[in-house]
Amino acid sequence: MVAARVLVLDTNVYRWSHLDKLARLADRGDVLRVAETSLYECLARSVEDDDRGALFNRARAVAGLLDPVAPIALGGANLTRRIVATVDGRPLDRRGLVVADGLQGLWRSIVSGRLTDDQWRDAGRIQREALDGLDKAHAELCLNREIQVGDAVWRDVPVEDARRELRAAFATHGLKADGFDHVSEEALERIDGNLLSIGFRVYQAKKGARTPKKNDGVDASLALHIGEGCFVVTNDGKMIDLIDESRTYQAPWVRSLDDLGDLPGDPPWGAAAREVYRSFRRRKTSGGRRAPRATAP
Repeated sequence: MVAARVLVLDTNVYRWSHLDKLARLADRGDVLRVAETSLYECLARSVEDDDRGALFNRARAVAGLLDPVAPIALGGANLTRRIVATVDGRPLDRRGLVVADGLQGLWRSIVSGRLTDDQWRDAGRIQREALDGLDKAHAELCLNREIQVGDAVWRDVPVEDARRELRAAFATHGLKADGFDHVSEEALERIDGNLLSIGFRVYQAKKGARTPKKNDGVDASLALHIGEGCFVVTNDGKMIDLIDESRTYQAPWVRSLDDLGDLPGDPPWGAAAREVYRSFRRRKTSGGRRAPRATAP
């Protein structure tokens, strides 16, 4: 029996997609979850716009299409810890279990309308601070002078060297910041898309090609969901372009809502995933271009 595919929805898909498109995915057997950051973005925005209905009405409309067990997909450092623990045989971190339970509880409160106006506003402000914190941390990472590729000036660093060196840098610097003393190569394989796409964002920033901007911290975390075997579904064409340009072999597991017709059945790691990547041709990128030919790492 083939396991159901899990699709984790970015904010632009969860918030704005026609319900019939999401319903067709659920009807064909796909499991739909909303990314943790997507829920937080919708919550924060509804408070900023003073529009309670924007949050609650959409949640009620979509709720019946989502995974009944875990409608909200845990993200961030808690997800990284869970992936590493699963692969490396460590006990699951209790902090992640508490946050995961809290996420599902928050969702149920939103769908049922049990949040009072004061609770809604307080939660929105808290999540805006958290989202802004992700953006700040990402901007600081891009400016971090300790992250270098030898002694070369960034504009002179070949992109292939940067990809290799920055992946290694984030596998140590980034994970140590989250409290990991050692992570196996098998676990790093699971989060290759996250490591390489963040590395490529930093490379662009250090070359002056792309200045960190609002929501970069949130977007940079989405590729982590691939490490649990999920597909990330986003209508952000620039994010998809960046994933492709980073040359992570997990790129086929990041899709737009209109490009879900031919999904790989293999998990997004190991030799089978690399074979999928070698033959992968994305239908279109944000500018109407076809993605460049994949090259297996």
